[in-house]
Amino acid sequence: MSFFDDEILTGGSDEDLFRYMYDHDRNIVVDWRGEDDEIVAEIAEKTGEPVSAEYTDDGLKIRFEGAEYDLSYELFSPLEKARYVTIRKVQELLRDKYEIRVWRESMLSDTHSLYIKPREWWATMDEKFSERVERLFVEIDENTKFG
Repeated sequence: MSFFDDEILTGGSDEDLFRYMYDHDRNIVVDWRGEDDEIVAEIAEKTGEPVSAEYTDDGLKIRFEGAEYDLSYELFSPLEKARYVTIRKVQELLRDKYEIRVWRESMLSDTHSLYIKPREWWATMDEKFSERVERLFVEIDENTKFG
């Protein structure tokens, strides 16, 4: 396997890319019914980073490298958007090592596919395959609009 994980990303057909995008082994597939703590657990599994989450009476508590971060339900407006507050927070916590991007094609669906890779990997992809990366992925920040 190459640095680019799979040649499908750098030169595969649209059909191959669609299958790749929803491959649960390669991506974090976020269904609208998904639970935030499960999303965080999957990110931890894919990265090996010590990040976890659990629900509290007030919202969600995320733990990372010995620190705790409380995400209040008040941040979640409307409540079904909670997972995007959670994803953005985990992205912020892991930003020194990893970057999470969302597959552009999944943005308008109720099931979003996230691709998480080391920052160096994304930097190389952006440099060598900038047009392809722009066509396939959206960077996640506070302005990213999900479905």
